[in-house]
Amino acid sequence: MNKTLLLLTITALVFTLGCGKKVSDKITESITEKILEQSAGDGSAVSDVKVNDDEISYTVTDKDGAKTSVQASGDDVSIVSADGKSTFVSGDKAKVPDDFPKDVLVYKPAKVVSAMTGPEGRLVSLQSDDALDAIAAEYQREMKAQGWKEESFFKAEAQTLAIFRKDKRVATVSLNPEDKGTAINVMVVTEENE
Repeated sequence: MNKTLLLLTITALVFTLGCGKKVSDKITESITEKILEQSAGDGSAVSDVKVNDDEISYTVTDKDGAKTSVQASGDDVSIVSADGKSTFVSGDKAKVPDDFPKDVLVYKPAKVVSAMTGPEGRLVSLQSDDALDAIAAEYQREMKAQGWKEESFFKAEAQTLAIFRKDKRVATVSLNPEDKGTAINVMVVTEENE
């Protein structure tokens, strides 16, 4: 999951550098390739870089020869590796993934800000105008009602974090206050057998 998050972050950096103009006008493919290689910093090689308007694609080959393909267009990012396919969607096209677990609360009323799917699990980011404490109480109540066991609940000034477990799944709910309302991040992962 760390490699996937790194690739998403690197791709977001390249989009940020190109913000306001066509990416191809602002950054050449060779410069983009160097930025990506330096960002990876673990001996990975970047190849097949293609930059066109608001689209970018590239392949990362790690030191063991494993390949990961990244394609990004607008607010959509797709990463395909030997572990499977991960996708990230943000902006107006963001929605709760169809395969998001039905026994995990998706708080309402809230706007879906982004969603990420991958072999390891699902992540949904929401924004609600409701107060953080009310949202936290709703998660505690509803997750328990769906058979989830609360493993921990941590509340600090700037964040509330709750972790729930059911069978081999772990759901992490992170709540952060915003100027208006609350940012909600819900991640569900399935633990592998050890």
